[in-house]
Amino acid sequence: MENMPQNIRPKDLSFVVQAIGADIERTQVRLITSANADMLLVQQLVALIQDSEKQKDTFTQQAVAQMVASVLPTIRGSRRRAI
Repeated sequence: MENMPQNIRPKDLSFVVQAIGADIERTQVRLITSANADMLLVQQLVALIQDSEKQKDTFTQQAVAQMVASVLPTIRGSRRRAI
């Protein structure tokens, strides 16, 4: 405070403090918006991965069911769940 010119009073700096506070608030809003957008993209990516895994699982189950049916065609009532 000793290096301040005599014509500037501390109460005159309130506008600077308000401007800095407003800038920080705008920066926080931009950061939050960006983080929300990133999380939406991550959520979409996870959903796509889950769908592809679900399709792979369905394909695998169908392949196993066909293999069981080809190996055990003579047994009546054979279900994959019972094997």
